[in-house]
Amino acid sequence: MFHPNSFNQAAFSNISWRYSTALPTSIFGMRRLRAAAVQACGAESVATAAGFSLASWTDPAAPHVFPGIADGLIRGRNRGRLPFVEVAVSLGSGAQVVAEQGGDLAQTLTIRCHAGGGLLEADSQTMQILSACMRETRSSPTQLPELGPCRMGELVQGPWGHRRDATLTVYQTYYR
Repeated sequence: MFHPNSFNQAAFSNISWRYSTALPTSIFGMRRLRAAAVQACGAESVATAAGFSLASWTDPAAPHVFPGIADGLIRGRNRGRLPFVEVAVSLGSGAQVVAEQGGDLAQTLTIRCHAGGGLLEADSQTMQILSACMRETRSSPTQLPELGPCRMGELVQGPWGHRRDATLTVYQTYYR
């Protein structure tokens, strides 16, 4: 049984610190990671890549950055809002390593960009917007855990035009 005031030196020395860049007692939850990514996607460089002013890109009455990927409810997403991005976080498919004192966890950050226009225009615009989002996420002033590999997906036909996904693996080590 773990007691919060007890200290087990043997268990503490066996903990892997390889993925931890934050304080060992902090946990970086899915909501916090998504909020940091949404904030990064609302940066001026992303707005510029999308061809908007920062005020227009981050306008709360007509947002272009959505926390979450549409799951049947469109929540303001429409062709007139293009381009726009959606940000979601899911647990990685790898096995979690869990011990009494904590464990390692991999999460996948997905940023989906929707763009209108022709195929070449949408290809260029989604690539520029997602690249800016990834740069801003990687240089985020928040204490993000270890950021792993990034993958840029193919341009596909989406419900509002064309879309492309970028995924970033985020590793966390958490402790009690």
